[in-house]
Amino acid sequence: MDVEFEDVEDVSVGTTGGTTGESMETFISERKDEKEVEIEPAGEIRQRRGGKDSYQKIDSPKVKSGQLPIFRRAEYRPLFIAGGIIFIAIIICIIFTVVVLVPGRNCEEGVEPLNPGAENQNDVYYETSPPHPFQVRDLVRADRISGLTMSPDGKYAAFIRRVWSMQANVSSYTLWVTNVDSPKPYRVTPFAWGISDSSPCWISKDEIYFLSDRSGLNQIYSVELDGSNFIQLSDFPVGITEMMVDPTNEWLVFSAKVLPGKTMDETAEFIQDFEDGQVPNYGKLTGVKYEKTFVRHWDKWYKYLRSHIFVSHVGGGGGIKNAEDIINSWDVDVPTMPFGGRDEWSFSVDGKYFTFTRLSSCAANDNINGCETDEKSSVTWTDNNILCVLDLALSKWIPSCFSSPAINTQPRFHPVESDIMAFVQTETLGYESDQRLIYQVNVTTALSTPSLPSLPLLPSTPLFTKWEYSVDNLIWSKTGDFMYISAVKQGNSALFRLTFGPIDGEGEVEEIGPGGAVK
Repeated sequence: MDVEFEDVEDVSVGTTGGTTGESMETFISERKDEKEVEIEPAGEIRQRRGGKDSYQKIDSPKVKSGQLPIFRRAEYRPLFIAGGIIFIAIIICIIFTVVVLVPGRNCEEGVEPLNPGAENQNDVYYETSPPHPFQVRDLVRADRISGLTMSPDGKYAAFIRRVWSMQANVSSYTLWVTNVDSPKPYRVTPFAWGISDSSPCWISKDEIYFLSDRSGLNQIYSVELDGSNFIQLSDFPVGITEMMVDPTNEWLVFSAKVLPGKTMDETAEFIQDFEDGQVPNYGKLTGVKYEKTFVRHWDKWYKYLRSHIFVSHVGGGGGIKNAEDIINSWDVDVPTMPFGGRDEWSFSVDGKYFTFTRLSSCAANDNINGCETDEKSSVTWTDNNILCVLDLALSKWIPSCFSSPAINTQPRFHPVESDIMAFVQTETLGYESDQRLIYQVNVTTALSTPSLPSLPLLPSTPLFTKWEYSVDNLIWSKTGDFMYISAVKQGNSALFRLTFGPIDGEGEVEEIGPGGAVK
């Protein structure tokens, strides 16, 4: 559309509105000091000069449908829609082929899966690989050592070695032993990819109990120091997660996930029904109802099961068949979730007492009716770990729990005096970064404290209060004259020896070891 004006030096044109084939009337305005033209659907051209308006009516040009770009023509729209659908379908087929069909080619009949390789393949890699910057593959190839424990005579150390196959993305956890005086580690349990041994416990200087999933579920096994007499001792209907044996080799405790108040057999039946999507009296499951927190512990959803403590006699030749849930109907997790383990348990030297850590919303002088046996939703917002003690000499096993200011964990009974126990405690509730100090308690005295109707405060005494570091882990020496402590110092986990003083209990603190990180 061409519009001509006389004596207009600077003209700007803007269009608004209007559709194809429709008549558009325009309004043009020119100011005296700023000449401009505006095109609006006003039906007329108005030209203004010196306060006077003049009008001229024009018709906007009509655009024929055939002059539109092809992608705007109505008759071609179905073709473009069909082409888009075909393009999306092709992309989906390509993704399906790459993600599903190609990786699954090894599962076809007659084609063998990838060979994981030998147990020592990572050793060969380290020996033959030229020097290079540390990479992610070096990190995941590295072997892992866990579950380190000493034999009763102090001559041997047992541990779990984890190796991983990069080729097949599968790992293996096996039991190893080494002589302390001449370290030459050797494997005790048979090697296989995809199996997991854990929690080694010395029964004698020649025999070790441990957990393994070689039969499907984690069960208790025994093996001699030379690898002979490899025997499965238990066959419970649920898997075992942790295990510990008392110093007298009379009692064995282990943890397993069960329904509070239900037996292991009843729990196994529920688990099977749950996995099948059918639960008696409920019909087909379509979801899980959560009525309190925790709903999820880090990477694991809570699905009705709780980790409970079971006590049994050491099996011997007859195996381990009977075990009692000592917290039965308590709706709690022992060990604590999600990172707790058997480092939260301890036996007295004579096997009379067993103590453990649990999470609780109970505080001093709280009524224990309910809060002692149920974590409730309030534990989501607290770091209040409390200690509970079980007297195994009693005919009826009921743990006694004690309140505390904040975190109480890592109980360690004295290696000589059966009623003395040390543990780690923080003083300020709600502060996980609070300094962790060592406390000591006489368990016999604590158990004589009335426990009803309120939860008693643990009568403990702090040790080494002038020490500036925070305790990560502690163990007694064999004689009980001092402790070994690991603690963070200047970014590294250092090792210390704490010797008790004759009067004030403060004693001396000495850093030992080669430096660097110690675990």
